[in-house]
Amino acid sequence: MRVHRLPPWRRRTGRVVLLLCALTTGAAGPASAAGDAVRAQFRRAYSAFQSRDFARGESLSAGLEDYLLYPHLQYESLRHRLDKDGIEAARAAVRQFLADNAGTMAGERLRTQWLTMLARQERWTEFLADYAPQQKIPLRCAHVQALVAADSPPAALEAEAFELWMTGVSLPPACDAVDDWLGRTGALTADTVLRRLGLALDEGNTALAQQLARALPEWQPPLLKVWQDVASDPQKHLGSPLLRADTPVTRAIVRSGVERLARRNAGAAATEWQRRHEDYQFSSEERGRIAAGIAMAAVRQERSDALAILDEVPEGNTSADLQRAQLMAALEHRDWNRITRWTTRPAADDMNASRWLYWRARALQQLGRQDEAETIFRQLVAERDYYGLMSAGILGAPYSFNHRPLPVSAAQVASFLSRPGIERARELHVLELDAPARAEWTFEIASLDRQGLMEAAAAAHRLQWYDRAIASLGKAREYDDLEVRFPLGYTDVVERYARERNLEPAVMLSFIRSESAFNEFARSPAGALGLMQVMPATGKLTARRIGLSSHTTADLLRAQSNVMIGSAYLRDMLDRHGGNLAMAAAAYNAGPLRVKKWRPLRDCIEADIWVDTIPFTETRRYVRNILFYTALYEMRLQEKVRPLRERVAYVAAESTTPASCDSGPGLAQLGPGSP
Repeated sequence: MRVHRLPPWRRRTGRVVLLLCALTTGAAGPASAAGDAVRAQFRRAYSAFQSRDFARGESLSAGLEDYLLYPHLQYESLRHRLDKDGIEAARAAVRQFLADNAGTMAGERLRTQWLTMLARQERWTEFLADYAPQQKIPLRCAHVQALVAADSPPAALEAEAFELWMTGVSLPPACDAVDDWLGRTGALTADTVLRRLGLALDEGNTALAQQLARALPEWQPPLLKVWQDVASDPQKHLGSPLLRADTPVTRAIVRSGVERLARRNAGAAATEWQRRHEDYQFSSEERGRIAAGIAMAAVRQERSDALAILDEVPEGNTSADLQRAQLMAALEHRDWNRITRWTTRPAADDMNASRWLYWRARALQQLGRQDEAETIFRQLVAERDYYGLMSAGILGAPYSFNHRPLPVSAAQVASFLSRPGIERARELHVLELDAPARAEWTFEIASLDRQGLMEAAAAAHRLQWYDRAIASLGKAREYDDLEVRFPLGYTDVVERYARERNLEPAVMLSFIRSESAFNEFARSPAGALGLMQVMPATGKLTARRIGLSSHTTADLLRAQSNVMIGSAYLRDMLDRHGGNLAMAAAAYNAGPLRVKKWRPLRDCIEADIWVDTIPFTETRRYVRNILFYTALYEMRLQEKVRPLRERVAYVAAESTTPASCDSGPGLAQLGPGSP
């Protein structure tokens, strides 16, 4: 196998490069702002605070007052003083810090703690004096309570109070004042209560729905018992005589009962809904939502009648979730007629429009309507995504990547890098304090407009802080700069283990991009670590298999060790699945035992059908991304881009050899040649 060798200037990696980049790009930055002794002292002080050794932390902070990260030490000290000494003793120092650091991450974090303590003691005058808009719901509710206590005009309260109150989730006790104030002003009319009750039902929050129903004129105490009975056994109690009257409350009970029944048995829910929905004046929107919920539950439960239940959803109720369920069910049954009929409707707002159109074209192709299919495939070729590449392969058309650099100048990048918050983020990054570094960066870009976010992406890319560049691009919804979006990071270690494991560099880069966006210190909520997001248990087993006796979990947070382990595991997944990249990617994401269950029982399935019927939404997206990113990285490495349909044309049953999967009508080319 030919391994593409990168020129030396493209083989840089690691923290040293970040530091050198800051020193040599012409932007004065934090890399030269502090000597080694100052940094070492800061790290000792910061570590002491993190270990709750506050006396040592404060002692070590002395002499660092002019260091740009000193506010982080002040913050740690002041929040400890607040907890220990209370408001009175810490007031002066806290308010001075808030004034000196307003609008910074450290300043606003301390403000949140300060406001929380003031609210707890109902010191509303001080609370309002130091208040700035907050994200946390309890503090936003406290702000309403403070305004009420200050006799502020109702106009200053109503918008914020209603925004907080009109939600389908239960509010914390700190928000009782919002409910009380709205009740006293008469703002909670039956219509507003009904609106929130509907939101509660949409969230599946039956307890809140019951609570709200008690405020409606139609409420009768016996209905609470009926509602509880319906919640425990909807099929048995939906026919209760107390539910015969058509009122907002009975409609809420019937709706919640049918939805609860659908989660257990979609077929029974469909029967109950057909039997009862005409007895109540549900709105067309409610009818559609309930029918769609039953249908999607039928798909999840893999019912044989799922397609028929999907057909019962009113045509006007189109949502992305419903369309995804339609595709899943129809593809499972190869029901090309239904796909053709359903896809005559446009894709819903949150539906992947390329996916929707691709499957319309594939269905038309299967039904022999080749000219119509080809028209759609040619439209999709212009899309830079998985479905565009699949369409190009079917047509034998060249791939269209359409790289366009960010419209950001060197002067704009230099200006962005000079922002105090970004300088702090860079310095923390140099110190390998990844969590606070990322927090500073995130805080600094939170309020940027699209142009500012593009400047942030360009700056992060220049610093080789790739995950921040990718995140900034995503927030800006800017996807055309492929060099920033698909960086060539850690290529020295990728090249080494591509050779050792007989892997393609483009494939390895695709996995690193998908797993961590090139964040060497990435930690997932599930516990996966590092560039290739290796689980500690998997790392331990893989290290033992390749004879690495000195491996520790901490090694997974170092690029060299992580890629050594991750590439070995990836090689194993490919070997287990006959080199099929789609199956190997699914196994890497969801585990080989699940993929074993997802394989066809006999013969072969076209790869595009198999990928789009993977039961897990996350894994479906992951596999599509791996295939798409691999093609992108072949282009980035200036290699010949293999058509996706050549790389993974079929998924074979365990008892079927991939070679026996001959070309079928599902993947027949419509045009000459190949990309």
